Amino acid sequence: MVHALNFLFAAWAILLLAGLWACAIATFRHFGRNSFSTNSTFAESITLIRPIRGLNDGIREALESIAESDVCRRLEILIAMESSDDPAYPIAVGFSQYKKERNVSIILTGPSQGRMGKMHNMIEAFPKAKSLFVVFSDADAWASPALIRETARAFGSGYDAVFALPYYAEPRNAAEISFAVALNHGFSTPAALSYYLLKFPFCAGAWMGFSKKIIKKIGGLESFEKRIADDYALQMAVSKSGGKHAFLNRPVFFRETTKDVKDTLQHLSKWASIIHSCLPNLYFIAPLFSPTHAALFFLIFAWMTNQHVLAAAVLFILTILSRILVGIIQDLRVARKTMPFYSYLGIPVFDLAATVIWLSGFRRNINWRNKNYRLSPGCKAEVIGLVTK
Repeated sequence: MVHALNFLFAAWAILLLAGLWACAIATFRHFGRNSFSTNSTFAESITLIRPIRGLNDGIREALESIAESDVCRRLEILIAMESSDDPAYPIAVGFSQYKKERNVSIILTGPSQGRMGKMHNMIEAFPKAKSLFVVFSDADAWASPALIRETARAFGSGYDAVFALPYYAEPRNAAEISFAVALNHGFSTPAALSYYLLKFPFCAGAWMGFSKKIIKKIGGLESFEKRIADDYALQMAVSKSGGKHAFLNRPVFFRETTKDVKDTLQHLSKWASIIHSCLPNLYFIAPLFSPTHAALFFLIFAWMTNQHVLAAAVLFILTILSRILVGIIQDLRVARKTMPFYSYLGIPVFDLAATVIWLSGFRRNINWRNKNYRLSPGCKAEVIGLVTK
């Protein structure tokens, strides 16, 4: 029995280590290739809707990146916020006046009431879009010429929905490095492999685009007004309707406002609860897909049974080194630059710390942007009150 368990732990750890390198190969392939034919047509115009609520670090610079990256003048830019009382409103007005030669409009959407704030802004701004294709982009997302070009190429190639990989840009301190490690080397690592091998339609709300035709086919945005993970809900609806889905070969960079490591952990814990509400069955077994956990469990079991300890120790070291090396390779390919090299030591540390974050995700109530929500299966969220300070 002990020998059989040792074999199972070893096989589990080796399989996940192989899967980690398969993720690296898929990422290297996807972000270094042309996803579409060089003869592909391009969408002539795209409406970009940027829902905004409150201030984020670099919000003006993120807006500027859109205008500077739109070298072919394809974009109609709609900035959607609930009221002129929003602290970001003066920034939006200043941007629209500074870029008078651009097609920029500010849409005041009114109180969100029981709707999710971002989805409320999306719903109210969507009818104002003049183009046949609409991209929704978060307030802290930075565009690039390549990202806009590949988005237009995807729509021109007949895709109904497009998503870009969110990637934390140039972390500057411990809090931002912890966020970059969690997102770039946790969430993002299996994205390309799952897209190719599992045919899982990758989704992320930082940069997601849809044709108006597919939005109409899935029943309009209004039916998603209480979906807290709007990207996942829309992606699933598009897939069920038979729509064509593209995972872009260029990332969308962003910088999340995070004050310290504790703030980062609280943010990740919130997202853990949201993921649990969307994928409860998969979420329950999520730690089983961690190569660091698998190698550690094999090492602990080998030590407890005094069997194959050396082999388990070697496999654990190989797994730790692989997590670090795959992280460096991924950053070089996706971001075209690396973090400070000491930052990569945090990847296996985060793998283990993620256990606590995973456990925290089983709660139902969260607060987000001054509102308390109760989560329920299907990515649904009910507003249950305002956050009191």
